[in-house]
Amino acid sequence: MVKLEESKVANEAFNRKREEYVLAEKLFNLPISKYPELIKMELDNNMYDDIYSIFKSHQSNVKEWSMMAWSKLDATQLSLGTEEKIKKVRKLQTKLPNPGHIQPFVKLQATIEGFNGSLPLIQ
Repeated sequence: MVKLEESKVANEAFNRKREEYVLAEKLFNLPISKYPELIKMELDNNMYDDIYSIFKSHQSNVKEWSMMAWSKLDATQLSLGTEEKIKKVRKLQTKLPNPGHIQPFVKLQATIEGFNGSLPLIQ
C-alpha cells in the first residue's frame, strides 16, 4: 500500500512536468508528445487502488467481526458482507485486462473466497 502511494505521488510529479513540456511544445509550435508510459502508470495506479480498496474494506469487516462476541455475531450479516465483496471482485474482474496475471487481484480473490468458504463452519 505504501508503494502505491509513492507511485501516485511520483505520477503527480510526472504529470506536472508533462504539463510544462506541453506548454513549451505549444509555445514553439512543436508536435505534442503523448507519454504512453505515464498514461499506463496512471491506469495501473487506478487498477491497484480499486483492488486495495476492496481488500481494505474486507479486512476492516473481518476485524470488526472478529472483535464481536460469538453470541452477538450474526451469520447473515457475515454472509451478506462477504457476498457484497464477491460481487465487487467479479465486477472488477470484468474491468481488468487478464486478471489472472495480476497477483494482488489473485490474492484478493483467494482471500475473499477462502473467507466465504469458512462461513458454513462459523454458522
